[in-house]
Amino acid sequence: MNREEETASSGEDANARVEFTAPTRRLVAARAGHRCSMPECGRVTIGPDTQPNEFVDSGVAAHIFSAASGGPRGQGGLSDEQLASASNAIWLCAIHARIVDAKRGAGYPAPLLLSYKGLHEARMFREQHGLGLGVFWFQELTLHQSPLFAPRSNLRFGKLTVLVGENSKGKTALCEWISSFASAGDLWRWIKPFSPLDAELQLHMPDQHNVRLQLSKPQELRFAIDSTPAASQGLPIHFIFLRERLEDSFAEEVDDTNWIARRLGIDPLLLPNLFEWIQHSGSGWVKSLELRDRPKDEEEENPPKEKWLYADLKGGGEAYPYRVLSGAERTLVLLELAIALAQSKARYVPTMLILDSGMWQLDREIFQRVADRLCSSDLLFQSLIVIPPRPKELLEPKWAGWVIARLKSGPAGTMIDQHSFSPEKSSAP
Repeated sequence: MNREEETASSGEDANARVEFTAPTRRLVAARAGHRCSMPECGRVTIGPDTQPNEFVDSGVAAHIFSAASGGPRGQGGLSDEQLASASNAIWLCAIHARIVDAKRGAGYPAPLLLSYKGLHEARMFREQHGLGLGVFWFQELTLHQSPLFAPRSNLRFGKLTVLVGENSKGKTALCEWISSFASAGDLWRWIKPFSPLDAELQLHMPDQHNVRLQLSKPQELRFAIDSTPAASQGLPIHFIFLRERLEDSFAEEVDDTNWIARRLGIDPLLLPNLFEWIQHSGSGWVKSLELRDRPKDEEEENPPKEKWLYADLKGGGEAYPYRVLSGAERTLVLLELAIALAQSKARYVPTMLILDSGMWQLDREIFQRVADRLCSSDLLFQSLIVIPPRPKELLEPKWAGWVIARLKSGPAGTMIDQHSFSPEKSSAP
């Protein structure tokens, strides 16, 4: 059955479909290396025809959110421009293009296809640049049991996952539980007092693995890797977790070195290495960073031993102390440092940057720049951003293929809704 026949059989109005242009299709195919993006496939979709001067292209630029309002995954509140963009297309072989739309798309919701697309493009980037390393990808978190969320809640990760929700809906809790797969210290709030937790993380490194974490009894933490009990979580994974609550302690600090290093979870001796990376490969919003001696008070006799962090955010060569910057500027400095650290880790182990700190202070233009940067293929890690429900200010006017997860109240606990992009309405998968 061809596309026109499929449209007629589903009752869709062909004129109502939002189709990809030829240049968009070529872009999607090129970014996928003309290979199917399904993890278990990877079939080459272009090759020689029987005639020496012809070729066959059997690939399909498939819609992630549907081309028509009655399509299998809904349109998620996206505009026609967004539906027709390359961000809403995944390159598939002809076989998998049919499979993902079968049974009204059940089993292949939009966030899952976005995740598959990100995983495949990450693989293509590594192959193209000869990195010679496996592709790492965090696929999904399943909460079998938790103190806050409905049982069997799922969070599917993209290259960039934006977590949106009111206070007390569990945004920070989710971040802590994800990070605890690498560091059990992030479970402290749930151990005392004891709160049962059963969470499972699916990831590719490059083979698929499932890690299960269980707090079923007080003072007892158990792990299982691929359904086999393990004495500890032995898989090499890394999370860089910028926590909102640590920002409140900065006013009490005299020396910036230890405080910044503690926020990043690294040894203070490594900070100059990150400064150098930013100087040569930074994102553009921070031009340079350096540690200088703290200004001497008039009553002090000896030079101060403490160091202050100075940042040049304008590119004019004039640096200002970190502690006199605005909240948004401090967020950008920490983010630049975290990106440098995550990039160095992600070459060798699956890495995720978790930003539960200050993103809400950025205006829409800066937030968009940050999000675009975190989505770029040259960054080898995934990112999770936490923001309050201000989507009109931060999530518009551009979607750019992010995975959006909204936390909403439900009868059995907080629910994770990943079926729509629009802040105004939700679309069923």
